[in-house]
Amino acid sequence: MVDFGGGHPETNAAAEVIEALEAELGGEAHFHTGVQYRHTLVAPRAWLDVDCAPPHDFTGRTVPLPTGPAAQPLIDLMERSRPIVQRYGMDANQIWLWGQGSQPVMKPFDQHYGVAAGMVTAVDLVRGLGRLTAMTMV
Repeated sequence: MVDFGGGHPETNAAAEVIEALEAELGGEAHFHTGVQYRHTLVAPRAWLDVDCAPPHDFTGRTVPLPTGPAAQPLIDLMERSRPIVQRYGMDANQIWLWGQGSQPVMKPFDQHYGVAAGMVTAVDLVRGLGRLTAMTMV
């Protein structure tokens, strides 16, 4: 792994790649644009039974492929992404899937604390938590 962020592309440039991945590989799983090199794949629940290595732990080293009962569909999707990603001339050469989980169900902030809330953030993970708790996003 040379660079876990694939050269840290601008979000707009990465969005083009994600749209192409969705158009060409979407079906059982779906690609959603995030920020820079961090995006989301919504996949069948059966794909959760897998161990995936976070790429940032392997800079300058070989990254192990996913392992476990559900590894093969992820490995196949990663391999099939290569020609699509490489068409865009980025430093990235394929997608890397890791950090799997399921969407939590969270009580709206106002129901939990009795007051309405808003959020200002540049961090996509924090923004997602705000949306899950029905906060106003500024």
